[in-house]
Amino acid sequence: MQKKSSVVIVGVGSMGLITGYHLSLAGADVTFLVRPARLAALRSPQILYCHNDGQLKPFSQYRAISSAAEIKTESLDFVLVTLDGASARTSEGSELLCAIGRAIRASSAILIIGGVGVGLLEHTLAMTALPPERVLQGLLGLLSYPVAGAKFPVKPPERADQIERAGTAYVQFPSKVGFVMEGRHRQAAKAFAALYDRCGSSRCSVISSKLFNVITNVPFPVFAISEIAGWPPFGELARNRQLWRLNTRAQAEISRLKQHGWVGKLVALVLTDKMQLKLNQKLEKDSLPLDFQAFNRFHHGGKVQAQDIEIMQNCVAIGIQQGFAMSALKEVLARLDAHKKAQAGIE
Repeated sequence: MQKKSSVVIVGVGSMGLITGYHLSLAGADVTFLVRPARLAALRSPQILYCHNDGQLKPFSQYRAISSAAEIKTESLDFVLVTLDGASARTSEGSELLCAIGRAIRASSAILIIGGVGVGLLEHTLAMTALPPERVLQGLLGLLSYPVAGAKFPVKPPERADQIERAGTAYVQFPSKVGFVMEGRHRQAAKAFAALYDRCGSSRCSVISSKLFNVITNVPFPVFAISEIAGWPPFGELARNRQLWRLNTRAQAEISRLKQHGWVGKLVALVLTDKMQLKLNQKLEKDSLPLDFQAFNRFHHGGKVQAQDIEIMQNCVAIGIQQGFAMSALKEVLARLDAHKKAQAGIE
């Protein structure tokens, strides 16, 4: 008889709930580690809305704890930390990582970093004091968001009143990839993927660490220029040739950073203006009925914008250290800063 897997998920935001739901469908014991104030809300089933089939998904097969000291390590397999890159580096986030490290150090559990950011892996290793082979990076392969905080256009036959009954909504791309893991420690990554895939409705993709680092560093200039332009559809955005070309140049500068190796150099060659438009318009189509740029405006223009800006700033600093001018990326950041100040009425 196969041992039942056990997973602790740190955080009960969109990433935590959607991933926890799929792991629960896969037969895992799911435990959420949350702030004490969130425990009451978790006593009732969580209602998820799936844009793909227009159905509400009740999720109640989990337990909740409010302290890392409560983590049961006897049969623990994975700990997924869903803090974004900026939050993980705050004093509170760092203290939480230290507490998780103390709680699971004597176990064999694998910790998965669910946020992204330059140096986030190194920060997590330092805070948790876990050996490198027990810490991996992962990210959502689908789009998810809290319904109460997001007012997106609703396209028939979907109904706003039905969506509003849910706490969290999500949409999967046609590939059905719901989670992506870097394969630096392939045995551990494949073990998580095998567990996740048992849910039957979504799958986990394991990719090389070099490619993972590229895709978690490169995209952010396009969200910056989207905000500057007012978040139009990508076809309209690309007609602003100056901004669109600036985005392509900035992404190429990030791709060519030395830590991205030959994979980054290849991405810099492939991501031409035309290819950028093709890829982003495919994402728009694959996200339907969810409005992709409306989601980006909510998520990258608000919820994780501090993380996005920090990643771009770090890439500038690393590039300069490596002898690159990073002029396009610096211009993207300067123009975004000026735009935000103008919107706020700051001289």
